[in-house]
Amino acid sequence: MAVDEHHLDSLYTHDATWQELIFIAGPALVGVLVAVSGPSASLAAAAGLGVIGAAVFAWIIRPLWEPHPQPASRVPLGTSLVALAGPYAALFAMAFGLGMAEVGVPAVAILEDNRAASGWLLAIWSAGSLVGGLVGARVAWRRGPADRWPGLITAVAIGTATVAIGWQFGLGWLAVTLFVAGLGLAPTLAAGYGVIGERATPGRRTDAFAWTTTFLLLGIGGGTAVGGVLADASPTWTFAGGALVTLGAAVAAHRAR
Repeated sequence: MAVDEHHLDSLYTHDATWQELIFIAGPALVGVLVAVSGPSASLAAAAGLGVIGAAVFAWIIRPLWEPHPQPASRVPLGTSLVALAGPYAALFAMAFGLGMAEVGVPAVAILEDNRAASGWLLAIWSAGSLVGGLVGARVAWRRGPADRWPGLITAVAIGTATVAIGWQFGLGWLAVTLFVAGLGLAPTLAAGYGVIGERATPGRRTDAFAWTTTFLLLGIGGGTAVGGVLADASPTWTFAGGALVTLGAAVAAHRAR
C-alpha cells in the first residue's frame, strides 16, 4: 500500500505506535478487573476480546485483500529465514531486554506495597512509546532503517538504564523514567520492521514478518522469565540486565547492517 519509502517508514511507525494503545489499555483494564472480580475475570475478558478482535480484523481486511502480483517464491523457507538471522537475533535480544524490564515494574510496585500501581506504570511506559511513534511518523529520515536501527536500540538501552536508577527515588520518578524510556520504542520497532521488509526474499515477506512476531514474543517471554528470577534479588538487577541485553541487541543490529 505504500507509495514510496517515506510513506513505508511512516506506515511501519504507525503500526508500532498504535500497538502501544494495546499496552496502555490492557494493563489498566487488567488492574480494574482484578480489583473488582479477581484474576479469572481478566483472563476471561482477554479471551473474549481476542475472539472479537479476530472477527473484526477479518471483516475489515476482507475487502482490502488482493492476490499478490508476484508469484510465490521458489526460495525454500529455511533459506529465506537464514538470510534474516542477523536482524532476527537483534529483535530477539531487544525483546528479551524489554521483557526483563517489564517484569521489574510490578516488582517495584510490590516492594512499594502498591500492587495496583503496576497497571498505570506500564501504561505510562507505553504512552511514551505512543508519543515517540507519533513524532517519529512525521520525521523524514535521511538514513535507511538498517543505518538508524543500531542507534535507536542504543537509545532504548540507555532509557532502560535510567529506569534502574529512577525507581529508587519512588514511584513518581519511576513513572517519569518509564515515559522517557518508552519514547524510542515505536521508532525502534519500526526501523526493525523496515530492515525485515528490505531484506526479505520477494514472495516470502509474509513468512518473514510472521517469524518477526515469533522472535519478538519468544524474546519477551524469555526476558520475563529471567527477569522474574532477578527481581527476587532486586528490581535494579532486572532493569540493569534488560539494559545490558538491549545494548547487545544494538551490537547485533550493527553487525547485521
